[in-house]
Amino acid sequence: MKNKIIKTLSNQDFRITPVREKMVEYFSNIKQPLTAIQILELFRVDKVKVHKATVYREIDFLLSHDVIHSLNLRKDAVSYELNSLSHHHHFVCEKCGDTIDIIPEKVETALRKFETNLIKKEKVKVNYHSLKIFGFCNRCKK
Repeated sequence: MKNKIIKTLSNQDFRITPVREKMVEYFSNIKQPLTAIQILELFRVDKVKVHKATVYREIDFLLSHDVIHSLNLRKDAVSYELNSLSHHHHFVCEKCGDTIDIIPEKVETALRKFETNLIKKEKVKVNYHSLKIFGFCNRCKK
């Protein structure tokens, strides 16, 4: 996934800086949404010096070029994940913040039916939906 994204950005004449490439790598390899603080921590663990403002600028860049999208999964921070992931929903642990992607076909069917009824009854236009389930992960429920 990383190489495809880097190639697409490069083909659009965008510079591929080491920080930009590393952030795309993080989003490609880590299987849960990331906050800016988590990204900064990943850089620290990898012993890569990067300024906080640079990370936020790169997040803005990746958002504006549809590489990632934002998610409001926590009260204290916005999370981000790749746009190229298939449609899914999230379980969020209220204690540790871990996020699990969930792809329930029956829930999707029910949500589509709900949306259809909402459109007919309220005459609205639905752009997308997002389901978040909150609770405690297996580690934290003990």
